[in-house]
Amino acid sequence: MRPQPPRIPESFEELSRALHLLMARTIPKRLDAEGLLLLTDIVGAEPTPEEAAAWYDIMTESLRALREAGQEPSEPPQMPKKLTALKESIELLKQAAEPGGIKSRHSRVRLYQMMGNISPAPETANIWRAALEKRLEEKTAPRTPAVSSKKAPARGKGGKFGGKPAGGGKPLMKSQSPEPEVAVIRRRVVSPKLAAPVQPRRIVRPTDDD
Repeated sequence: MRPQPPRIPESFEELSRALHLLMARTIPKRLDAEGLLLLTDIVGAEPTPEEAAAWYDIMTESLRALREAGQEPSEPPQMPKKLTALKESIELLKQAAEPGGIKSRHSRVRLYQMMGNISPAPETANIWRAALEKRLEEKTAPRTPAVSSKKAPARGKGGKFGGKPAGGGKPLMKSQSPEPEVAVIRRRVVSPKLAAPVQPRRIVRPTDDD
């Protein structure tokens, strides 16, 4: 039996994940093949159920030392975005902070997934619940409509289409773009009489009889 794991995680997230997987390893057939592979990657070796129980105590002390050094995160690494999931997380964290913890295994797994694959300890659950409650207040707080600083133009004193005439009636529309230039082409008009072809005149020559 190996008294300690080959590798002890240094970050709070990895230590929390390792503790969750080591606890599952102590129960026969609780940890599946994927979880066992993840645990082996974190601690550097595949522990037996007996080794998992001993390594759990060692890593608990390491996690406590991180917490006393002030390296515990003030909020979970994964924050729920939807309002319903946020409320559910707050309720589950409240149960996790109680002495008996969360009774339902389904609820424990649910909290583990929503908190970024971390099962928080009771002290951590209290800290994270306060952070989520603050986020919930920000999401549900009424929003004040933004007030525009621009003033509306006075009636009859300008605007998009000019001022209103003093005598009443519709406002004059001003063209927003210059009028296009129109090219005028002048054609020479020819009289129909002049346009008809000229017939050659027949000349009659006098004869000797005349």
